[in-house]
Amino acid sequence: MIYIITSIVIVLILFIIYCYYEDFKVQKNYFEIEAKEIKKDYKIIQISDFHNEKNKWLHKQIIEIIKKEKPNIIVITGDLIDIDDIKYAKVFIEEIHNLAPIYYAPGNHEYLFGGYEDLRKILIDNNVNVLENNSIKLDNNIIIHGIKDPISGMPNDEDDVMKENLNSLKFTDDKYDILLSHRPEYFDMYTDYNVDLVFTGHAHGGQFRLPLFGSIFSPDQGLLPKYAMGMHIDKGTKMIVSRGLGNSMQAFIRINNRPELIIVSLLKK
Repeated sequence: MIYIITSIVIVLILFIIYCYYEDFKVQKNYFEIEAKEIKKDYKIIQISDFHNEKNKWLHKQIIEIIKKEKPNIIVITGDLIDIDDIKYAKVFIEEIHNLAPIYYAPGNHEYLFGGYEDLRKILIDNNVNVLENNSIKLDNNIIIHGIKDPISGMPNDEDDVMKENLNSLKFTDDKYDILLSHRPEYFDMYTDYNVDLVFTGHAHGGQFRLPLFGSIFSPDQGLLPKYAMGMHIDKGTKMIVSRGLGNSMQAFIRINNRPELIIVSLLKK
């Protein structure tokens, strides 16, 4: 009996350690993209779905990676906060805002949270470029665009809102167009606008990843989501889906799906 109890305790301890590791040990994933529009090599780090995470070890890892990688810019693709608070999102932005220029587009949790204007002010006060259906021309022949999450236009149909958001932007043929959008499930729509590169999040990598099945569930895609992580290519448009860094209140544990920082190197072709 003692042997059984001891075994159960050991298994539980190991499971807790595993869950902690899966939830907070950041994984780096690298992508290289060649483009004729790029004048010189350019590095971008993507942050997504931070969800007001308070874990100091996670913060420390992200900061160390950014300092080591020395990106030209950082892009944040929504859900910086959860639906209840902005305290740790504020701390995080204050920790990283001097490491590289930051460009941010909001996610659905920003609009679900009643204090979004407070977060927006914090971002602007920390020199973060807030992109809400607008664009900024960068050096190196790059234009970076960002759109509001379609939930911002409720009660209108989200598909119609997304089309309106995209129609408000002007994509080019002779420059390299980067779009920040929280939602990966609109990939077919992004390809219609001939966007060169789209950064998205929202899917949390499927939250749980299992052998044979892969990603299990993602918001707005349901079971076995098609766009849960990685790079997807169609009609000349590349979309990168971040697994995100934090967990929402609704899904507070990851399995085989560590938090992720995306590092993209745009290379002159």
